[in-house]
Amino acid sequence: AAPRRALYIMTIRSNREGFGPLFDQADSTNSVDRRTVSTVAPQALFMMNSPFVLEQAKALARRLLAVPGTDIDRIRRAYALLYARPPRPAEVEVGRRFLARQRAGLRPPGGSSGADQAAWERWAQVLLCANEFLYID
Repeated sequence: AAPRRALYIMTIRSNREGFGPLFDQADSTNSVDRRTVSTVAPQALFMMNSPFVLEQAKALARRLLAVPGTDIDRIRRAYALLYARPPRPAEVEVGRRFLARQRAGLRPPGGSSGADQAAWERWAQVLLCANEFLYID
């Protein structure tokens, strides 16, 4: 059985819509004693392109930017919120570099024009799409 994070909600057995089947949702027409395990491209594509995931990334970025602090402070806070642990030094460095590259690529000549917000939204999406967020070790 996969140690994936799960939410247990009422299931309408005749309705197999939504993203549940993408993430190994059990067939609700039969009794199932264990979940199947798969990691397939549609799961990753869903996480990268889903409007829901993008909205959550924007909300996380706003939450992180609402608290005064440095990039390193915010990276640490993001790891605490999402993974319930502090980031490793290498993860802090990867995050810091990612944000710097994103800001540089997003900043129009002569101003910031939301580049900081957009960079944090992209970093938040990276963190939300990580296996560590989807699975429990």
